[in-house]
Amino acid sequence: MNPKQYAFPPDFLWGTAASAYQVEGHNRHSDWARWEMEERKRPPARRRIREPCGRACDHWNRFEEDYELARSIGVQVHRPSVEWSRIYPREKLVDREALAHYRTMLQALQRRGIKVMLCLNHFTLPLWAASRGGYTNAKMLLPAFEAYVETVVQYLGDLVDYWLTVNEPNVIPTAAYLGAVMPPFKSSPLSFVKAFRTFMAMHSRAYRIIKERFPRSPVGVAYSYFHLQPLRQHNPLDRAGRNLAHLAINRRFFQGIAGGRIGPPLGLGERMPGLEGALDFIGINYYSTSYMKGLFPVESKPGDLVTEMGWIYYPRGLYEVLHEISRLSPRPIIITENGIATTDESFRIRYLEDHLKEIHRALADGIEIRGYMHWSLTDNFEWQHGYSKRFGLIGIDYATLERKLKTGGQRYARIIGDNGFAEPAPPDKEQRP
Repeated sequence: MNPKQYAFPPDFLWGTAASAYQVEGHNRHSDWARWEMEERKRPPARRRIREPCGRACDHWNRFEEDYELARSIGVQVHRPSVEWSRIYPREKLVDREALAHYRTMLQALQRRGIKVMLCLNHFTLPLWAASRGGYTNAKMLLPAFEAYVETVVQYLGDLVDYWLTVNEPNVIPTAAYLGAVMPPFKSSPLSFVKAFRTFMAMHSRAYRIIKERFPRSPVGVAYSYFHLQPLRQHNPLDRAGRNLAHLAINRRFFQGIAGGRIGPPLGLGERMPGLEGALDFIGINYYSTSYMKGLFPVESKPGDLVTEMGWIYYPRGLYEVLHEISRLSPRPIIITENGIATTDESFRIRYLEDHLKEIHRALADGIEIRGYMHWSLTDNFEWQHGYSKRFGLIGIDYATLERKLKTGGQRYARIIGDNGFAEPAPPDKEQRP
């Protein structure tokens, strides 16, 4: 029996992703830096952030080495972010040296023939903005964000091939203002709504600023489209909880893009200026599925295969999410994050290939998927989990900062080189040892 072939379209983009705060190191003017220090004052058993980021991977100084390793993998597009707090350490102060350094970093990608997909906001805020209410104070934040975006677009825009306005505009509202598992560790439905609406406005305003200066540049969003299931399939409360969560954190954003209005529970159908049509492509971040028990999320249940993050191994969910998104929006899709925290490279390879199979299946169904960005290029600081989780294709020895391409990275390089892969054929039943 011949092995099954998973060949991808000739123009399919293969890439990697990272975020500034998680790899650069020494982002001292960020809200996360402050929270990490505050958490050190708590007893170890009560700390909500495992350890401070500190120097991270020192990517700020070692980007040439990291990008040379990306080139050796065959990466065609890399998705970095820029750190708002580096560029605006104070509200009206632009750090020109930081901007110049970011320009050098993007040029380093270009020299290696790697396209740039630049993300403008990946979870963090300048400390001065966070101290005044952060995402829940739209009146303060939106004009400041516009000024920041205009600065980045002016100084870096000619080096950018694809733009992402914000990363996971549904995750910070959910995790930081509802679930209280990320800073500022609140649990307030009102704060959740305020923050979500702010993210929607940030996206629409950034989209307009970019299109005014670079009308042909594709602008998207990196969206963590949650795959949700009722914990008990036939329980009406679990099904209702799943449907409400699905509406609020998945569908309403894209319905807002489609019609320009914000529906319940995020709004009352009012129009948000500039929101309608503010999307050229959809970036999808996918890792897992989870359950709803009434209105409460449940990460897994006994019998589920989980990763080191505690997330359920569920590749089929990506296929279902891609179909859901294609029904919500006609825009093309790029997978902007997908990966696994593990020290078992055979598990990393299995995760990679099983999710690529689901993408291939969706492509065969006619869904327009233009690329795949693996999270992440290197091991990095995994937010409240610190350095305990290893997502990278490139391993980092945090004592020496030595880089080493993992077996999973080598496998990804072969997939990129072949523009696909073959599934090994099962052994011939008639064959004798």
